[in-house]
Amino acid sequence: MAAVAVPLFLHFFNLRRPTTVDFSSLNFVQELQETAVQRVRIKEWLLLALRMLAIACLVMAFAQPTLTGNVAGVGGSVRTAHGLVVDNSLSMRVDSDDEGRAFDQALQRGRSVLEMVEEEDEVAVWPTARGREGRPSLTTNAGVAREALASLEARPGAASLAHTVGQAAATLNGASAPRKVVYVVSDLQRSTLGDSVAAQVPEGVQVRLLPVGTREPSNVGIQDVSVTSRIVEEGEPVQVEATLINHGTDPLRNYVASVYLSDERVAQATTTLEPGLETTVSFTVTPQQRGWLKGAVVTEDDDFPPDDRHHFTLNVPEERRVLVVKGEQQQTRYVDLALSSEMLADRISFRTTSIGETQLASTELGQYDAVLLVGPRSLSSGEVDALSRYADRGGGVLLFP
Repeated sequence: MAAVAVPLFLHFFNLRRPTTVDFSSLNFVQELQETAVQRVRIKEWLLLALRMLAIACLVMAFAQPTLTGNVAGVGGSVRTAHGLVVDNSLSMRVDSDDEGRAFDQALQRGRSVLEMVEEEDEVAVWPTARGREGRPSLTTNAGVAREALASLEARPGAASLAHTVGQAAATLNGASAPRKVVYVVSDLQRSTLGDSVAAQVPEGVQVRLLPVGTREPSNVGIQDVSVTSRIVEEGEPVQVEATLINHGTDPLRNYVASVYLSDERVAQATTTLEPGLETTVSFTVTPQQRGWLKGAVVTEDDDFPPDDRHHFTLNVPEERRVLVVKGEQQQTRYVDLALSSEMLADRISFRTTSIGETQLASTELGQYDAVLLVGPRSLSSGEVDALSRYADRGGGVLLFP
């Protein structure tokens, strides 16, 4: 409010005393009327008052004062509906600065907000990540809100911050309290901020941002891992691809990622990760045993450990299931001999199933690794389509005319 005195100070500072000017002749100088001088002074004082009033109104608008006395029959402060939106996404687990985890800072900020809730106020706590609990509802019991805040923990499955703020603002918009305020406690990460918050807030609902965490965390996440080789055999190279994304603000050079099979590191690769962009990294691994192998792609340690490891499985089959389809009056002894264990020695074995050509249409091809067609006379359009779909899904088809 001290700014109100600025126009008054400028007014007195700019007052100028009239100076006497000597003229050789005063015949052409008219004497000013006293009434005209008074009229000018009144206008100046009115202009000064309007300037001071404008500054006072601007200060009051920013201060948003409330009535605290008994004025015109209204006792106490203005009733307020408080909506506390707490970001409990996984990014809040990060130790953002010297004050510890961002989520612990958020809980402290939330407790400070709930201390402002008075007896007749309404309040509710909206976490961005909720379990099976329904949508929060307003209550006049601040103790219930404190219990809800204390029960929160950082968890996966968080909605965007803008979506949660929109839900809270819509609920507050229907409250009977004349003043409605949504407090947003978050680290304001890009992954949870979502669209513009203001676009989802009804008119008359105020939004106050209470950011926590002052340091930009360094984090590389593993988006996806896939085995690109169609044939996986013991002692043979297999291609594995991992998609990494740099969630930080700085590029990372010579970044190292590793692949583990059965808890043993079997491959390593280096790459450059630009901020906010996905990068695909390829690895070549060679399984040394058969069966289902437990695998994982692991990145370097950073501020957010939960996404530094991505698990996958690698199936090195003990045997291959082969469907042999015999044409009418066709012999398959040479095929059977080629697939027999005597010919394969210590290599992978084949478990063969033989059917006639007429049984192909009613056979589920997906349960076999390969289909051998031995001298089929004719294939219907439906059988050709089934074989095409089977091959598109990675199955092997071999035709002996």
